[in-house]
Amino acid sequence: MKSYEIQFRRDGAWKTELVHEDRESALSEARRIDQKAKRNDDGLRVVETYFDERTQEYKHKTIFRDAKFQKQMSEKIQNSREAGKPAPKAKKTVQTTSGNRKRSSTMVEINMIHTYLYASFLAVISFASGVLTVGLL
Repeated sequence: MKSYEIQFRRDGAWKTELVHEDRESALSEARRIDQKAKRNDDGLRVVETYFDERTQEYKHKTIFRDAKFQKQMSEKIQNSREAGKPAPKAKKTVQTTSGNRKRSSTMVEINMIHTYLYASFLAVISFASGVLTVGLL
C-alpha cells in the first residue's frame, strides 16, 4: 500500500504534516496549500512512500514540489547558463529506508484504524436506531 505525505520544510528539516492514501487528494491538497499567499515554511513537497516486499525496504519518491522550489531551480539553471556552466540536473533517485522505519507505515495504520473505528461507530448507530424503530412499533 502506498501513502502520500505532505511535508513542510521548517528550521532546515522536512516534517510530515498530512498523510493521504490517495495520490490525487494529496496532490490537490498540496496545490491548494501552495497557492496560499502567506505561508510560514521554507518549502512544500509530497512524498510517495511504499514498502517493497522484495527488498524489505521503504521507498520514498518526491512527486510534487512547491512553486517556490521550482522558481529557485529555474533561477539556478538560468545562472548556470549565464556563467557557461552545465545546468544542474534534477535528482531522479528513489530513496530507500530499511524495514526498521515504521513512521510512514504507522501513520497509515493509524489512519486506517480511525477509518475502521468511524465505520464501526456508524454501524452501532444504525443498529441502535433500527432497534429503537422496531421497539416503537
